[in-house]
Amino acid sequence: MIRKQVCLGFLILMLLGTHRVSGQGKLPPVPVQNPKNHILHGDRRLDPYFWMRQFEDEGVIAYMEAELKYTDAVMKDTEGKQKKLYREMLKRIQQSDISVPYLIGGYEYYEKYGKGKDHPLICRRKPGEPKTEKVIIDINKSAASSDGYSLMDYSISPGGKYLVTLEDKTGNMECVAYFTDINTGVTLPDKLPNVSSVAWADDRIIYYSVSNFKNRSYRVFRHTIGLKTDDMMVFSEEDEQFDLYVERSKSGMYIFINSGAEMASTNETWYIPVANLLAEPVCILKRELGHLYFVKHAGDKFFILTNKKCPNFRIASVPISDCSDFNAWDDLVAHSEDVFLEDFDVFNSFIAINQRENSHSGIRIVKIDNKAEYTLPFSETDYWVTILPNHDIDSKIIRYGYTSLLTPVTIFDYNTETKQQNVVKKQVVLGDYNPADYKLECVFVETPEGVKIPLSIVYKISEKKESGNPLLLRAYGAYGISEDPFFSSLRFSLIDRGFVFVIAHVRGGSEKGTIWHKEGSGLYKKNSINDFVDCAKYLIDKKYTAKGLIVGEGTGAGAMVVAAAVNSDPQIFRMAILNSPFLDVLTSLIDTAYTGTTLEFEEWGNPYSKGYYDYIKSYSPYDNLKAQYFPNMLVNTSLSESQVPYWEASKFVAKVREYKSDENIVLLNIDLSESNSSSTGRFNGLRDYAFDYAFILKVFGIDK
Repeated sequence: MIRKQVCLGFLILMLLGTHRVSGQGKLPPVPVQNPKNHILHGDRRLDPYFWMRQFEDEGVIAYMEAELKYTDAVMKDTEGKQKKLYREMLKRIQQSDISVPYLIGGYEYYEKYGKGKDHPLICRRKPGEPKTEKVIIDINKSAASSDGYSLMDYSISPGGKYLVTLEDKTGNMECVAYFTDINTGVTLPDKLPNVSSVAWADDRIIYYSVSNFKNRSYRVFRHTIGLKTDDMMVFSEEDEQFDLYVERSKSGMYIFINSGAEMASTNETWYIPVANLLAEPVCILKRELGHLYFVKHAGDKFFILTNKKCPNFRIASVPISDCSDFNAWDDLVAHSEDVFLEDFDVFNSFIAINQRENSHSGIRIVKIDNKAEYTLPFSETDYWVTILPNHDIDSKIIRYGYTSLLTPVTIFDYNTETKQQNVVKKQVVLGDYNPADYKLECVFVETPEGVKIPLSIVYKISEKKESGNPLLLRAYGAYGISEDPFFSSLRFSLIDRGFVFVIAHVRGGSEKGTIWHKEGSGLYKKNSINDFVDCAKYLIDKKYTAKGLIVGEGTGAGAMVVAAAVNSDPQIFRMAILNSPFLDVLTSLIDTAYTGTTLEFEEWGNPYSKGYYDYIKSYSPYDNLKAQYFPNMLVNTSLSESQVPYWEASKFVAKVREYKSDENIVLLNIDLSESNSSSTGRFNGLRDYAFDYAFILKVFGIDK
């Protein structure tokens, strides 16, 4: 962090409002430039807006307030449109709703929404006995008591006697575990601070992980309800690159302690038998660089999803007594270069696998005794399917969710013996939505080097024009996270007005397996950006759209892809929407003191190596801004954003305005609230979409 500059706030206030946006009659704020020298590998970078990181400075807050006032002024003429869009989106949502119940300890548990309520009630009842319904959590009541309230997680004890809730009452991601006697509704005196995960051993004993001041989950303790002695620490992770979380095996026989991280390529798992909770945790296999493995239990074996010597993963089984011997891990499902195994669930007689093949998700059933297998058939050309929890390890039935850009979320119970399935719930879309009015397509864009990039496309048939339509093109492409084609009724407020909606499955995700991720990370990160541009050009060439009619949209690392594409080919786009954007890539990666970890190096590369430094600098959006045309931009962020800090957005906006040679609108839309929970309600998010869509329609001059 740099020192506060003398009178910085005063200078900012004096300089606000000296740059005109033509045609708007409104003046965006112009921040003071106070260059900061960044020097590494003999290379010098000047950052004129580094001071914006000083969020405690009154001048920084004053500048952000001025940005918000400018955004409000520019969007003033869209207030009616925003309200119309909000009502339109709201009318498609069935407000009174209930989730599919799941069974634990002889009770069905489910979530129940009431009309006009932002949050659900968590309820339980005896199976088939609606009159026995009991509300065990009223999130609306809790949220009303605190502006920053979030229920981060909850868990029911195995016998259904106790409830533990992980609650953030400040909006600062600091969770406290509270315990409730479900039968009496009484909150117990037991209270555990800084809890990040929990796992019940039985109806009184619970394991939990806690976070330190860096928000790293680093220790595991055992707590007994009602016992006033200090909880015993059972595990500690000293390596700051790793986080802990605990879970109970589906069989109920083991507590697993997992040491890893969301972005790490290495992890390890320890186990404690529930039959002997005083036993020392046993490591299944010591961590090894590049080895990821995930463990489940059934019968007398562990079942392990592993990528050691098999990048797309295989599933092995091993007797518990031999689990630490990797050579004893016997293939149940072998590795395939064409099929990526994402996750699996285990039952006593079979396993169910989430997998991907040629970008499409699927489900495979494999018998444990003889390895006989089959995959479930799906008819649409593009869709997303995922296995949902079934807590009964003896069951022959799996529950899965299915959706596509045209098909609302549908939940099935599938009998693995009879191959019969029942729809247990289908998302209701109110109004006159008819899937037959739209067309769903999945096409592949061939890049100059011959790689085929999947595109998921949907549009309204009656609105399609031969000359091309306005088009929203979104992407993510990072951390091996796939941008799946799920249904959202909100998008139809654009699609029904003539927009084509497209997801570009650029490299960096896992749509085509591990190699797809590797080819869009590290020294191959530019592939993600080039893929996005190639997809945009393809859509123009095939008359889905035309040059200058594309809205590029992305969130976090996806916003980086969009912003970098805009830097390289700005004339393709009419506008860009960047949400919580990661834009100052090089500076952020160098600042490990801020991030508190070097795990990001695995995804982007280590800038302390000159080769990576030069490569990252060559595409980092903030470092590559120059005097040129820029499309219209809406950059959304929050002062309390915990993943990508607000200054990535504010610095970028200031620098774009400094360099732009056009009359297009560039807006910084910043939430100045102090908590991360300002939009946790299910309806608050609609206002965000209504705001974004109103800006899109304003830019395109669409009045309907």
